[in-house]
Amino acid sequence: MRLRILYLWFGIVFPSICTAYAGDESHLPLDWRNDCVGRMQLSLPNNVDIAAMFPKELIRKLDVNRRNWDYHIPYGFEDGSEYGWSSFDYAGELQISLPADERELSQIWINASGMKRQNGIYLKKHHKPFYEIEKKDRARLAWSGESFQKAIFEVGQSVVFWQTRGEPEDQSLRIQRYQKIASGLRSRPLMTSPTEPGVCLPYAFIRDDDAVYRSIATVYRLKEHPDVIVRLIDRNADPIEPPSLRRPETYSASYKLNDFWSQYAAREKSYKSVWFPAGRDVSLTGYKGKAAFVEITRADGSLDYGYTIAVRGNPDATEDTPDLFFSVMRYADAAKVRDIEPISKDELLKLAETIAASVKRRPVVK
Repeated sequence: MRLRILYLWFGIVFPSICTAYAGDESHLPLDWRNDCVGRMQLSLPNNVDIAAMFPKELIRKLDVNRRNWDYHIPYGFEDGSEYGWSSFDYAGELQISLPADERELSQIWINASGMKRQNGIYLKKHHKPFYEIEKKDRARLAWSGESFQKAIFEVGQSVVFWQTRGEPEDQSLRIQRYQKIASGLRSRPLMTSPTEPGVCLPYAFIRDDDAVYRSIATVYRLKEHPDVIVRLIDRNADPIEPPSLRRPETYSASYKLNDFWSQYAAREKSYKSVWFPAGRDVSLTGYKGKAAFVEITRADGSLDYGYTIAVRGNPDATEDTPDLFFSVMRYADAAKVRDIEPISKDELLKLAETIAASVKRRPVVK
């Protein structure tokens, strides 16, 4: 019953009564700066933090001898605050660290060498092939078996760990993808937006020819309003699968909004739409999408708010037409513990719509 009610919320049954644009890019404050996520660009207030993997968590991930397998939120900000909604996929699973100090970098290389050595011992013991791949450009280590490939790269003070799996016959394709990443990867100063074709990650950029699958979810926190978290997801549009494998409605923007907000039913006291009807038609970077603005009642009775936009891309388009998800969430407690007044509901909505108006495909000069 809950799911049925939520579908009514986000416009699957209610007809749309208006189409809105997610703000007006011409009204962006002059002191805002551009950053980029995947193949997209957005503008943000000048002072922001960007989430990436804690170096200590990358050290743990690479440690083949670790005994403690307790779960830790691996992503967060440089002050140590955890936030777990960052994720990166570029022709395989990818992690990128926050800037690491010399001690952390040294331990990362030691643990990566240990992982490579253990993988090789295991495969040779079972009479399976193991390949040491030529180190290229920024790659520190690269190795593979017949069904996987791993590589670790140094990018400024950050580290990128990439791994992918597949059938043995796809080994040559995995080698090509590794070479593409190794030759195209470079460090990227925060709050910059390259004009070359490629994909933006926190602290890094991969130049490419636009042909590689990506799913990039980058998280920002405003320094002046640490209660405000911004997230943008840019990913290739999901291809349509047979109905026996995936229900057709799950591709829609309305479903994705419902899927996002339904998680709050389990861990918060309640949530409800500020708008009625709850789902509004919007345009995000020229693509049609659905927006929702929601009031969250936390378990302790306090209120928070969130603004979300979902866009369904077109997997059959001749030009890349991505699936997009944009959110601006308030966590009032994060401001209160710093003796800062949380952003108001109306200010949050205005901020969210202004940022959303700035989202566009990153201009590229080929």
